[in-house]
Formats: sequence, C-alpha cells, structure tokens
Amino acid sequence: MVAILEMMINPYIYPGLPSWKKDSKDESTLINIRNKVCSYFGIELFQLLSKSKTTQIAKARAIIIYFATKKTKLSYQKIGSKIGLTTRAAITRLRKTFINDYTTSTKFREDVEKILYSFVE
Repeated sequence: MVAILEMMINPYIYPGLPSWKKDSKDESTLINIRNKVCSYFGIELFQLLSKSKTTQIAKARAIIIYFATKKTKLSYQKIGSKIGLTTRAAITRLRKTFINDYTTSTKFREDVEKILYSFVE
C-alpha cells in the first residue's frame, strides 16, 4: 500500500509506470488556459461549468477548446469535462464556431490575441 501511494506522490521513483504523467501536465496546461480565459472575460469558474449558454460564456468556452486542442494532447472528453461540456459534438461545434468567429469578427479576434499575449507575459 505504501508503494502505491509513493508512486502516486512521486512518479519518478517508478519510471516504467507513470503513463498518466503527461496527462497531468496537459491537464495543468488546460487549467491554466481556463483560468486565463475566465479572468479575461470576468467569468467565475462555476459559471463556466454551468449549463448556461450566454454569448460571453460560449465565447470563453470556444477559446478554451481551441487553445486546449492546439496546446495539449487531451481527448475531447477530458477537455469537455474541465469546462462543463459532456458531448464530443458540442466540443467540435464550438471549435467550428471559434474558427468562424475568428475569421469574421474583428472584436473576437482582438479578444483572442489579447488572451494569447497574456500567456507570453
């Protein structure tokens, strides 16, 4: 029992086992993206995780999904679980919405670029 707990705490002790190590790094990246986007739009985490479909929350979710699919190797299901979406169809729809809004709306493009620059700072 102690060895299992030790592996969970320090995965470097047993280098053959921790296939979950990369996912935890990707999940922390996803959480960082989620926090930056929420703080930019002034959205609380419980609002993002709710079933609300307001424009502001939908834009925030679309930006999070796009950045998460580009920067992590997490599945759509894992990405959706961190932002309150449960189906793959909803995630792919929001990805398409992001691409459409980015190409047509200058305000949305400015928002995305400001969030992207906040990662550099």
